[in-house]
Amino acid sequence: MSDIPDDFGDQLARLYPGVVMVVPIDLLQSWFPPNVPCREMDKMEIAAAKAYAAKFGCVFDYFPLGGDCEQGDGRFRKA
Repeated sequence: MSDIPDDFGDQLARLYPGVVMVVPIDLLQSWFPPNVPCREMDKMEIAAAKAYAAKFGCVFDYFPLGGDCEQGDGRFRKA
């Protein structure tokens, strides 16, 4: 998870309830191993993103390609 920007955790910690931070799938895939682009996130990557979000009192929701968003994305929000 070394590719996650240093200040991203600070941003998550300061999120207001009701505010959602949307992260494109290509960034999520580079932040959480195994770092293989152009595919859906697997269960381990999603679990890693959820664990990372929980450290800052947030929840991570994953929306796959073709779902709620055409490109697929992950959304961080306050728990």
